[in-house]
Amino acid sequence: MDQVRIGGFRRRDFMKLVGVGGASAMLGSLGLQAQAQAQRIFAKDDSKLLNIGATVRSAKWWEFTSYITPVDRFFIRSRYPVPTVDLKAWRLKVHGDGVSRPFELTYDDLLKLPSRRAIRYLECNGNGRTLFWEQLNMNVRGGNWGLGAVSQGEWEYVPIGEILDRAGLKPEAREVLFWSGIDGPDTGRPLPISEVLNRPEEIGIAFGMNGDPLTPDHGFPARALVPGWGGAASTKWITEIKVSTNRFWVRMNTREEADIGPDYPVERPGPNDEFRAATPEDIKG
Repeated sequence: MDQVRIGGFRRRDFMKLVGVGGASAMLGSLGLQAQAQAQRIFAKDDSKLLNIGATVRSAKWWEFTSYITPVDRFFIRSRYPVPTVDLKAWRLKVHGDGVSRPFELTYDDLLKLPSRRAIRYLECNGNGRTLFWEQLNMNVRGGNWGLGAVSQGEWEYVPIGEILDRAGLKPEAREVLFWSGIDGPDTGRPLPISEVLNRPEEIGIAFGMNGDPLTPDHGFPARALVPGWGGAASTKWITEIKVSTNRFWVRMNTREEADIGPDYPVERPGPNDEFRAATPEDIKG
């Protein structure tokens, strides 16, 4: 199988290029002939690849001409329709038994906190799924993504370290849950506290994108920003940061964002763990 070539590249090399740096790195590495071949692979059925559903928009990566992906070309992946947010009523609640000083932020409060700008790319965990179907003959579940589920933006955000310092993180804290109370009943992603503490300046709560406030499609008024994780971890329309001394079990780390297979032992919830729109039956295995 490795001898099958795409635009002059062996399939294995092609996949490595895609996996290492996303679409932008791949375009920088492939020659014009390979780019043209890649276009033929993924542009042959625009209706299937670019109109997956009302809450999905693929970035036409073969048309990327800048280091920063323009907002109108940035990929979109949402499970539910874009919610309508009443900015005056919106609050970001920071709480849980893992902090000693819970508090709430209004939008104006968030904007007043120390912030930073950084260029980061987001990528859906399903990016390149069509390669598995068409090139590797593997049957996988999920939407028909080509290579359009990756984009790069310049984000303005409040580092999570600023927020946790104000909340008074307890030594026994175990997980942080980024949760949206307005994006359907079950949208959120927990992270190990160790991941957050290792990157307190990189992970954060974003309110700006490419020099402007977030658009509704991209999580206005605020969203989590978790570089290095699948895009689902960067919860849009965030309303809650909950820090717990126990574990969280939600859709994104039970049914849809969980590692499965012989190399991953079955995990079981503890007696004090919290379920959010998930049940013990959702736990893998």
